[in-house]
Amino acid sequence: MLKFLEERPHLYFFVNPRKPPRLLLEEYGEALRRAAGLPGHVRFASWNEFFDVLLSLRGYAVAFDEFQWFAEVAPEVPCILQRFWDTRAEKSFLTSSPPRGSPLGG
Repeated sequence: MLKFLEERPHLYFFVNPRKPPRLLLEEYGEALRRAAGLPGHVRFASWNEFFDVLLSLRGYAVAFDEFQWFAEVAPEVPCILQRFWDTRAEKSFLTSSPPRGSPLGG
């Protein structure tokens, strides 16, 4: 996945199961804020706000490595992401890492 990403503008998010969801949101929000060119005072108060801006961003490949850990760390995230994905006419490019041991994994 990283090889694919290094050839284009991208946002790479690692879902660390040892981090509280608030810290993940802060970390991801900071990266998104910089990529989107938002002012330094902008902070995302919820995953809804984060994904709203993320799915509005154009020109970036977006990857969530170890996406499956969201089920443990922030179980609401897959539902939020699915709702945004289903209700947006334009789709952003999103990918997640394949499960370990998968033929697609590296």
